[in-house]
Amino acid sequence: MSSDGYVSIYRQIWDNEYLWGDKPFARGQAWIDLVLLMNHKDTYVAKHKVTVHRGQRIISIRQLSDRWGWSRTKISDFLNSLQSAGMAKIESDTKKTVVTIANYSFFQDAKDTEKTPKRHRGDTEMPATNNNDNNDIKKIIYIVEYLNEKTGKAFKTNNKSTIGHINARLAEGFTIDDFKLVIDNRVNKWGDDLKMSEYLRPETLFSTKFEGYLNSARADKHTDDGDYRSWQL
Repeated sequence: MSSDGYVSIYRQIWDNEYLWGDKPFARGQAWIDLVLLMNHKDTYVAKHKVTVHRGQRIISIRQLSDRWGWSRTKISDFLNSLQSAGMAKIESDTKKTVVTIANYSFFQDAKDTEKTPKRHRGDTEMPATNNNDNNDIKKIIYIVEYLNEKTGKAFKTNNKSTIGHINARLAEGFTIDDFKLVIDNRVNKWGDDLKMSEYLRPETLFSTKFEGYLNSARADKHTDDGDYRSWQL
């Protein structure tokens, strides 16, 4: 069988427990998972005050151990072997480990990713609209693109489920600023956690739990503002 060419694997594969819930992972499965974990776009990580670039990810050996069902020693040996083989670069300090996949665009070429939605529209085709709906469509596109920018992921703006979740929250009176606040807050809370970062997705953030996330974000923001005022005093 020829090894030429490639296929794109969507991150939704993580949601399939039958395929992805078996542990311990095989080395090939761990490698694919590592590639899928990488940022799709450059992302600023406020917790560490660094920009993590496309094809990079701040990881935790402990979290990978839980995720793959491996010992921490096996995780370290595997990462070192990837680096020795020129497949990845591993940079560690006392606070974090940054993994960079070599030739990331070979696995997730940006041009091909942009074309993929056009080739796979079908059930996710943006529904026909009239002029009265144009404003809501613009809001949906803005919100999804903002989420992609902050998470380094590549959610589609024409996905029916995503559109439904956002429209439901907009109908309840929530604003674009509310969506941005929830996204920023959850990215700050979950972005460095390999398990929780999987939930940085529309069906979780924009679900019926949205109001709870928003209230939590407002409380955190109020606390931060209070700390800043106290510092000024």
